Amino acid sequence: YKNCLVGQDAVTWMVTNKYAKNRKKAVYILNKLHRLGVIEHVTKDHIVKDEYLFYRINDAKIPSKPPAVAQEKAKGSKETMEETLSILTN
Repeated sequence: YKNCLVGQDAVTWMVTNKYAKNRKKAVYILNKLHRLGVIEHVTKDHIVKDEYLFYRINDAKIPSKPPAVAQEKAKGSKETMEETLSILTN
């Protein structure tokens, strides 16, 4: 799959970058994003799991996007995830 991330990698990234205290909390936060439509499983078969499953970030669903970010044309998944997590955790 193109332009996607792996669930267990997203969980690891969140814990490593201190967006979540542990893996369980990271899954909880990622599933909040899933419920908002920000993250979705590539075939829409799963909620976010700490497993080797593929997900996409839906930039159009990121809440409260700062204007400077909205004006940028293309971003990588990691940058988009960092911005989304900053919005949700602050």
